[in-house]
Amino acid sequence: MKYGYARVSTSDHDLTIQEAAFQKAGCEIIRGEKVSGTTACRQLSPESGT
Repeated sequence: MKYGYARVSTSDHDLTIQEAAFQKAGCEIIRGEKVSGTTACRQLSPESGT
């Protein structure tokens, strides 16, 4: 099973291109987030598995 992780650093950016590339590559599960690199601590979503 292939997993994909898409990430952008601002809410102005869009995950669509990354998600489409993961789908084309055959990823069955794709997770994404919009988070600044300066964020020191953040909550992981329950479905992230960590």
